[in-house]
This record gives sequence, structure tokens and C-alpha cells, in this order.
Amino acid sequence: MKTEYGDGLPREPARPNPAWKAVMVGVPAFLFLSTGFALWIWWKKSQDDSVDPRLALASVAAEVEELEDSVSKLSKVLGSRGWASGEGRRNMRRTVALIEGTLSPQNYGFSVKQGEGLSYEGDQWPTVW
Repeated sequence: MKTEYGDGLPREPARPNPAWKAVMVGVPAFLFLSTGFALWIWWKKSQDDSVDPRLALASVAAEVEELEDSVSKLSKVLGSRGWASGEGRRNMRRTVALIEGTLSPQNYGFSVKQGEGLSYEGDQWPTVW
């Protein structure tokens, strides 16, 4: 063995610290796996159709004033509804819009879906459920 120092100790070959190798492989692997896991969780949450309970007001009981307001809108403001006249059909469309807006997730928390429209005298009518 060839000695380089005056104390007679042999010269040791310089090797990289194995901890650095683990860090250089582990950190990118951790970032890759954690990003994949976060994207998977985000995707699973986006598939959920349930309504956010923080948006719904359905947890409180309906008040008398609110019910009176709805009845007055349906009976007086929107007018009579029917298939026979053009005015009645127009009022029916307005009623569908009122119901759709009132029951929406931002108001009462119900998921309002429109089905296939019904045809009457050449007009398409949405079904709300």
C-alpha cells in the first residue's frame, strides 16, 4: 500500500456518501408519487355528484313568509298556466324556470336535472326532476 501522508496511514479512496444517493433518488420519487396520489384524490372528488351541504339552506325549516312569497309568485305574478293559449305556455316556461332556480344547489341543495323534453304542438318542454 502506498502511503501519502507522513503518519503512515494508507490513503482511502474517496467515495460519495450513500445517504446522498438515497436523497437524490428518494426526493424525486416522493414528489412523483405524492403528485400522482393528489391527482387521484382530486379525480375521485370530482366524480362525486352529491351536493355540498354548506351551499344548501334546506337544513332550516321553511318560513311562512317564504311560502307565502312562493304561492303569490305562482298564482299572481306568473299568471295562469295552460296548454291552450300562447300566454299560458309562456307562463308555464316561466314557472319551470322559477322551480329550477328555487330548488338549485345554491338555494335548497337539490340537484336539479333536466330530462328529455316533451313535445307539445311543436314546442319542446323540459322535464325537471
